[in-house]
Amino acid sequence: MKYNILKVIRIMLFFVSILFFLIGFLFNDLNILLFNVFLILLHNVLFSLEKLKNRLILFWFQITFFVFLVGKPLFIMLNGEDWIHPFSEIVMKHTVISLILSCYSIFLGSYIYSKITKTPNFNLLKEVTFKSKYMVTLRKVSLVLYYITFIAALAVVLEKVIFVQSTDFREYYISYNSNLPIFLVKIGDLCITIFYVYLATLPSKKQSKLPILLYVLYSVVSIGYGQRNDLFLNGILLITYFIIRDYIAKDGIKWFTKKIKYSIFISLPFILIFAVIFDYVRRDIPLSEFEFFALLTEFFISQGGSNEIISYGYILEDRIPSQMVYYSLGSLYIYLTQNMISRAILNIDSIPLNTVEMALTGNSFGHTITYLVYPKTYLEGIGMGSSYIAELYYDFGYIGIVCGGLFLGMLFPLIIKVMIKKWWLFALSLIMIRGIIFIPRATYFGWFTDAFSILNIFTIILLWFIAKFIYEKKYKG
Repeated sequence: MKYNILKVIRIMLFFVSILFFLIGFLFNDLNILLFNVFLILLHNVLFSLEKLKNRLILFWFQITFFVFLVGKPLFIMLNGEDWIHPFSEIVMKHTVISLILSCYSIFLGSYIYSKITKTPNFNLLKEVTFKSKYMVTLRKVSLVLYYITFIAALAVVLEKVIFVQSTDFREYYISYNSNLPIFLVKIGDLCITIFYVYLATLPSKKQSKLPILLYVLYSVVSIGYGQRNDLFLNGILLITYFIIRDYIAKDGIKWFTKKIKYSIFISLPFILIFAVIFDYVRRDIPLSEFEFFALLTEFFISQGGSNEIISYGYILEDRIPSQMVYYSLGSLYIYLTQNMISRAILNIDSIPLNTVEMALTGNSFGHTITYLVYPKTYLEGIGMGSSYIAELYYDFGYIGIVCGGLFLGMLFPLIIKVMIKKWWLFALSLIMIRGIIFIPRATYFGWFTDAFSILNIFTIILLWFIAKFIYEKKYKG
């Protein structure tokens, strides 16, 4: 019954948003248009909750979309302040319309997909398969290697924290080089992928507690060298995994328990405030007052600057240099041409980051736009990031935003459907989910190149080979 009520509210909200869009567009009222973005996001969240089982990624994407692209101007507007400055009304109208088109098209893509496919069958993850002797072997192998590589990974992170605390977080992007043995650094690089493989073998809740706690510890320590996003993305990924495990569970054991839900609900505001205070301290900004709701609002304002990339992309459209491939495909091009195998075969050097060469010829919209807007700070190692919406608009205009949104809307439930078929697909999907929910402030295909990096593929094949070797020797030898 509650889902029927949600659906009625959601449909009403959809038509209200259409009305707001028409009024805002016809009367050129940017405040109404901006509020309309919030209405669409709220509608999409309700749409996700109707069938959370296969719309889980869509749900999280709407959250990060709000945080990275909408929260800042919306809270500034609600405070009665000028949210358009330093841009013109024409530029901000383009930015808000781009956000609106993306939200509508993502919903439409998910809606179409739900009409042409069935809800994913979590019974495909048959209990007998994940309790097979081979899967038990793979689970044990990945767990042992996770513990070993975690020591190396934590050592690398602690070195980065010490470096940043003794210098400056900007120096990390400019001059940090690890002094640890190279083999230790490389072993540490395998850690997180091994952890995802371990989760993909569907260990019991009891077996998972320590590995998950170590993963949380790793994420928390990473804050020490400025990686706030890692903590939140990793937290979202764990919640996603817990929810999926609840759908899979046949033993009645809940993963995403009420205790965890209440803990998140109570602690989240304080975590967000801590992130703001930490950022102030990191950048040597004096904290003049400690007002709870002001600091909570400041989190969204400090994190919501990625909409500026859409604005600057529109303003600097004529100055942005053309590349060999579309910017929205830039991460794929870089992946194919700049990985270690391609560079060895083609005998080419990698393009150094935060250089004029990278900004003008590196096929990276984020590097290019940062260099054009803030050339000095860019060369010092600081970046603005990117936004998939800005890339799609520059490459294909508004139709690109719509088509790109339709693709994403169909992709989200497809990943859920595919991930439950094989353990290695499950592991890769976890990596993809983590990348996808970040693309409001990242490249359009960054999620794909993150998941199918040579390191990840090598790690998965290595684990498969070791587990297969032990299994064959122990049970078939």
